Amino acid sequence: MCARYSLGKVMGMERYLLVDKFFLPERQTNRYAIAPGTLVPTIDLVDGEFAMVERKWGLKPTWWKLPPVINARSSTALEKPLFRNLVPRQRCLMPVAGYFEWSDFPDGKQPFYFRRPDQMLFMFAAIWGDSPEGPQCALLTTEPNAQIATMHDRMPSILEPEQARIWLETPSADEAIQVAMAGIPDGYLETFPVTRRVNSSSYDAPDVIQRITEREPNRNGQFSLF
Repeated sequence: MCARYSLGKVMGMERYLLVDKFFLPERQTNRYAIAPGTLVPTIDLVDGEFAMVERKWGLKPTWWKLPPVINARSSTALEKPLFRNLVPRQRCLMPVAGYFEWSDFPDGKQPFYFRRPDQMLFMFAAIWGDSPEGPQCALLTTEPNAQIATMHDRMPSILEPEQARIWLETPSADEAIQVAMAGIPDGYLETFPVTRRVNSSSYDAPDVIQRITEREPNRNGQFSLF
């Protein structure tokens, strides 16, 4: 569920945050297929001001014996030991230009890219934690709308600007979770098929967010149209 996302074109950061200027460091721009385990930009609210903090995508505290966790169900986040102490006080945002989901086809999984129709930035609700390896984060998920439900039973918790403020500011963990669970309406995002090169976690180039109209060849060298 949302194991890759893009910061290829970061437009609308100031409009979203309602500030005059807010910049991501150059090393965090023009990233087209961000994979778990890498440093990603997150946004905190510190003394009423937005601040960018780089964190590794994936939570793995010292006592956690399983692989790092990259997302948390908002509906159960206050119950799970890994998340319940983070939601009350350690919430942040993850800026996103778009994200990828995969749909099953007879010849394998086909990636699709989700973005806003105006190509403006949006935000994932996220939580953060510390570890000996440095700061870490995970995004929140919620029930899918009808558009997403055809591909997956969950979707990222995408926040409108006023919801993002509540997510960062409210002292109530319950209110924060209600915001994270709210979801987005159908049509908020558009989607289209993209190259299967994005299936490789090491591939990060502009072509992964470009629409394709013809499917790439399968193992038999055959093509099919969308």
